[in-house]
Amino acid sequence: PVIGRALVGSPNGGKPLEAEVVSIDGLEIGGMRLVAGDRTLDAVIIDDAKLPPGSALVIGNNQFPGLIIELDFPAARFRLSKSNTESRATWAPLNERGMIETRLRIGDESMPIHIDSGNPGMLDLPESLAPRLPLTSAQREGAAIKFVDSTAKTTVAEMQTDALLGDLPVKLDGTFRFAPIPFANLGGRGLQGAVLRIDMTSRRWHLRYAGDGVPVIGEN
Repeated sequence: PVIGRALVGSPNGGKPLEAEVVSIDGLEIGGMRLVAGDRTLDAVIIDDAKLPPGSALVIGNNQFPGLIIELDFPAARFRLSKSNTESRATWAPLNERGMIETRLRIGDESMPIHIDSGNPGMLDLPESLAPRLPLTSAQREGAAIKFVDSTAKTTVAEMQTDALLGDLPVKLDGTFRFAPIPFANLGGRGLQGAVLRIDMTSRRWHLRYAGDGVPVIGEN
């Protein structure tokens, strides 16, 4: 049943869309069932064309209170559990909206970055910072990005440099996309080789790349 309406927007700052909010009785994922019970399970209904390519549904972390969310990209596995097997790892807090946010440092530049498995891209960077980054090629026109509330032009350029993702050393090597966004965004392709755990009880997260050496992020 429809229980209300909401405005849905994006960081691109377009005109928000009005969408219906519906109430759902439960949600079952891989045999684990979340029942409304003492809390409300709400969903926002938007046009299919506004979803990421190939997606029929986007689920946020906040739908899983009290659980550990594990996205194991090398094993192509999504797991929900009630026990934390990475208690000795270094964890960082989720932001006030429950999003995975840290800092990306490239040379002298530091910018906020969201780790966003719902983004099918590699690594999107703020267009405003492009002139101050160690690019190894001129910027050229890229494919437009479709946000839920607008479409934005982008540019792409090559870069090969060391960086810090939070306190994790990484190497940026390849082609990167620049868009009119206020923060960097690390998408699913940039997380290949990583295991991402989100502890919704303690509202914290941990990212680890498999294998030895410094992880390499970049579009070939």
